[in-house]
Amino acid sequence: MIIIIQNAESEYFFWNEFGVRFNFIAVGYLVYTNTVIGNIMESYPVVPLFTSLGIVSLLITYWIIRKSRAYLEALPSFLDKLKITAFTMVLVAGSLLALPIMERFQHSDNVFSNELQANGNYKFNQAFLTVSSTFIPIIHR
Repeated sequence: MIIIIQNAESEYFFWNEFGVRFNFIAVGYLVYTNTVIGNIMESYPVVPLFTSLGIVSLLITYWIIRKSRAYLEALPSFLDKLKITAFTMVLVAGSLLALPIMERFQHSDNVFSNELQANGNYKFNQAFLTVSSTFIPIIHR
C-alpha cells in the first residue's frame, strides 16, 4: 500500500514540477541519485511528507483489515475460489483486449491531454527503456 501511495505522491510532485508524467527526466533522477536527493531535500518537506505517507498507509491498511475480517474468518469454498479466479481472468483478458483500443487515444494532437491520461508507471518504463540505451554505456565506462 505504501508503494502505491508513494508513487501517487511522487507523480503529483513530478507533474507540478514538469507538467508531464514520468519521463526521461525521472530516469535521469535514478542515474544522478545523490544530486537529485539533495535537491529534493532542499525543495520539499520530505520528512513530513513521508511521515504523513506512513500514517495514511497504516490507517488504510488497518481499515482494510477491519472491513475484510469477516471475509477472512469465513474463507470461501473451493467452488467460490474458482468463480473468483474465473471472474478475475475475464477482467484481465478484457483489459488486455482493451489496451490496443485505448492506445489510440494516447496519440492526440493535444500534448496536455496525452500526458493527463497516461499511466505514470507505464510512461516511466517506456522512458527507461528509451533512455537506458543512452545511460548504460556511460555508466559502464
